[in-house]
Amino acid sequence: MQAALPLNRNAHVLDASPAFLIGRKLWYNIKKEKAESRQSRHAEGERAITPREKYHEELQKFAFRDDTFIAAVFEYRPDVAEYIVRTLSGVSDLTLISVHARHDIHSVKNRSICCDLVAKDSAGKIYNIEIQRRRKGAEPERARFHSAMLDSSTLEKNADFVDLPETYVIFITEKDTLHGGKALYHIDRTVREMDHAPFGDRAHIIYAVMNNTTPGPLGQFLRDFLADEAARIADPALAECMNYFKTTEKGENQVCEIMERLIERENEIVRKNTQWETQREIVLRMLNKGLSKSDIIEFLGITDEEFSALLADKAG
Repeated sequence: MQAALPLNRNAHVLDASPAFLIGRKLWYNIKKEKAESRQSRHAEGERAITPREKYHEELQKFAFRDDTFIAAVFEYRPDVAEYIVRTLSGVSDLTLISVHARHDIHSVKNRSICCDLVAKDSAGKIYNIEIQRRRKGAEPERARFHSAMLDSSTLEKNADFVDLPETYVIFITEKDTLHGGKALYHIDRTVREMDHAPFGDRAHIIYAVMNNTTPGPLGQFLRDFLADEAARIADPALAECMNYFKTTEKGENQVCEIMERLIERENEIVRKNTQWETQREIVLRMLNKGLSKSDIIEFLGITDEEFSALLADKAG
């Protein structure tokens, strides 16, 4: 987390270093510039669109492939979530006992992930479903990473590795990322020297393609994810679910709540990025004025690594 910049105009004025005095001036100049920019946009008649307004405008365009809509399905319609997991995993008799939409899995040291769905069935199997509309984000390496994160988040300290649960990572992609012309791909580790006998690690990866031409119920089920009207959905369960969220007051309000949460999450990311950009701008201005690295680090209260990261942003 970045250290907050000094906000008290009178703090340390008597014994302030030149770096502090210059940095403080730069900080308030940047704040003033940004405030004037906002006032100018407001004077030109700009008005922020509220989440509710955005919701009413966008609701009828939603399909199962959209993050907001599928998050509402996973959170408020666990029966449909269970139906989707059953259909895609091939485990027809599973019963989900926990369903978590937009579920964060944190890494102790490196990158964390936010999963569209993480669910557990009565047999202890763990399912992670991801909607991936772009090819970027549906790479095999990402599926591998999700599988590894499920393992690291479920194995208790000092537990035996054989206690790892069976896992399914299911990527529902808009395009055929694997280019095999199939609606569904099952990826499991095998042993080449044993005629590709199953390795038996109980970690499964499945790719399901929405935009497919495979005949039969499964191909149509996935194509239904592309439709934004219940009348165009062949699967009765999916059609009923879309009608619920688009034509009932309760369903509409639930989608709205999801959208507002997603918007707030994005706003928080923007706020953090804005603070980072402000610090970066101060660093660049202080460097241009000839201040040393040590003076800048002292003023901003950042580490060597954070200073280097700010300069890396400059290079990018």
